[in-house]
Amino acid sequence: MRLTKEEYSRCRPKIPNFNSYSTLLDRIIIEHVKKSQFEIKINHKDYKIGELEGLRGKVKLQERILRELKEEFLNFNLKCWLLQEYEVIKETRTFA
Repeated sequence: MRLTKEEYSRCRPKIPNFNSYSTLLDRIIIEHVKKSQFEIKINHKDYKIGELEGLRGKVKLQERILRELKEEFLNFNLKCWLLQEYEVIKETRTFA
């Protein structure tokens, strides 16, 4: 999913722990770790009878999730770079 010219012209504020740079990057890392765990099980034959296809399916799902996250991350970076802005909504803690 690529951004349109209209989307480039709008830069919505980023909300920490939802749609910020670090949140997207963190999610990509987490999904890579999940994928690696499934691949390790497959490569080390650490699975029960009948579990192999399920693990392969999980690897494919992680690959799909990673493709989408990487696309979102790319669009996010392009938008910030083209607009030369990155606005963040500052949160305050409810309970301090």
